Amino acid sequence: MAFGANCDRCGCDLLGQDVRYKVSLDITQAYDPMEISSKDLRRDMRGELEEMIKVLEALPAAETKRIEDEIYSSFCFDLCPACAKMLREDAKAFFRTRHDARRSPLSEQPPGEPNN
Repeated sequence: MAFGANCDRCGCDLLGQDVRYKVSLDITQAYDPMEISSKDLRRDMRGELEEMIKVLEALPAAETKRIEDEIYSSFCFDLCPACAKMLREDAKAFFRTRHDARRSPLSEQPPGEPNN
């Protein structure tokens, strides 16, 4: 399996390193409902899909690419040990901050303002 000869972050030579790290990140849109109702089961999915395909085929290529990126993005990087360590720390801080706060953008509204 081939890999880049340089760290994708700092550019250092990975061939001179004892260890290298491979980072993969997939971002996918969670479009499935949390609960399926009997109304959902009665929907004409074939008709909806056919209509959606027609709409997508009529869009300009740039808009189609934007929609694709919103639905699914995949990244793969080769990193040196120093950059892998930095990414680990940054990722922990990023997700810990968002996770520990347990606040949605709606919960950050000032008191008395309605959630829309």
